[in-house]
Amino acid sequence: EDGKDPGLSVSELHAQGITGKNVTVAIIDQPLLTDHPEYAGRIEHYYTVGLTEEDNPSSMHGPAVTSLLAGKTIGTAPDVKLYYVAMKFWERNAPEMGAQALDWLIEQNKTLPESEKIRAVSISADLADSDNFDNHGKWDEAVNRAQEAGILILDCRQEYDTCVFWPSFFDPDNRDDISKSTIGNPSGNFLQCPPQALGTPVGYRTTAEVYSEGGYSYCYDAEGGHSWAIPYGTGILALGWQINPLLTGEELLEIL
Repeated sequence: EDGKDPGLSVSELHAQGITGKNVTVAIIDQPLLTDHPEYAGRIEHYYTVGLTEEDNPSSMHGPAVTSLLAGKTIGTAPDVKLYYVAMKFWERNAPEMGAQALDWLIEQNKTLPESEKIRAVSISADLADSDNFDNHGKWDEAVNRAQEAGILILDCRQEYDTCVFWPSFFDPDNRDDISKSTIGNPSGNFLQCPPQALGTPVGYRTTAEVYSEGGYSYCYDAEGGHSWAIPYGTGILALGWQINPLLTGEELLEIL
């Protein structure tokens, strides 16, 4: 139960009614079953790219990142409106699928009123990694299109301005004390934080877990990784947009 608390006084903001209400963001990640009690009813649209009936309907990754952003008892923004695009991060052509996912989100935004537009996209991957993926230039081009359309892109590309949130961990007994929050994770990884990024708590957290219909559970992880930082931070941005919806993504990042 302690691991559900995002720490850094986020729960105090929730108690004030600052929960991401009326703010729309998106996640591009691995498949998930949408009716886990932690985020059931939070997902406005669930869209897939490249998935078939032979693929597993859920994963470890998708439910975890969704709960960290929009989970009812876990997320930093439990009342946010969420668009979700599921794809295969493990395929060599993932950058092309990611580009299709971003283009779909861009098209959705064209139909939405100004107050309901998707403001940011959380992608817990580095789809520009040429060692693991082919045609990563397709992802770069799609990111540019999304940014030109006013959508903030947040991912794991360490040397890019899209890498805003970096793994850190708090003292599990003093979760709200930022002076006791440390860059990296408890095992000593992620110690070199890029200059443009912010330490974002990923250790000692509980996340949603589901691999088959009806098999709803939770997982506690002392370590965490970069993947967990992106949805946490995206949820924090949603809290800011609830307070002041006139801020651009760049203005809100500058405040952070």
